[in-house]
Amino acid sequence: MARRAQPGRKQRLHHSIGGDVELAVFNRKPRQLVNIGIYGLLSFAVSMRRREFGIRMVLGAQRGDIVSIVLRQGTMLAAAGLVLGLVLAYAAARLLESLLAGVRPADAVTFSAAAVLCLITALVGALVPALRALRVDPVTVMRAE
Repeated sequence: MARRAQPGRKQRLHHSIGGDVELAVFNRKPRQLVNIGIYGLLSFAVSMRRREFGIRMVLGAQRGDIVSIVLRQGTMLAAAGLVLGLVLAYAAARLLESLLAGVRPADAVTFSAAAVLCLITALVGALVPALRALRVDPVTVMRAE
């Protein structure tokens, strides 16, 4: 005998899928803001350090050294924001503990997944300015002053 679907199951499934789509859309916006913020900050920092990068290249710095300087700066900014964000998220989760359904306030998997996603997002945001730092022409920079 075949089982019949429960009445209203289709609506619950549709509501669940709709909720997942909304979650994905609203999850993308903060990541885009993080990317834009880190990109803007590091682009400005790279433009201010153009002369330094030119001098480093003249003195023999490899391309990887320049990229690692910019990526390290972006990672340090992201790590500082991440520590503050995790502390605030933990505090907010403790305050909203009664509203969380089936999730402990200090869920290590959730916090670590969010941290890894934030670090990956920060590295993506730092990559473009890092590659822009490679296009600095040492001769032009040295002639400018």
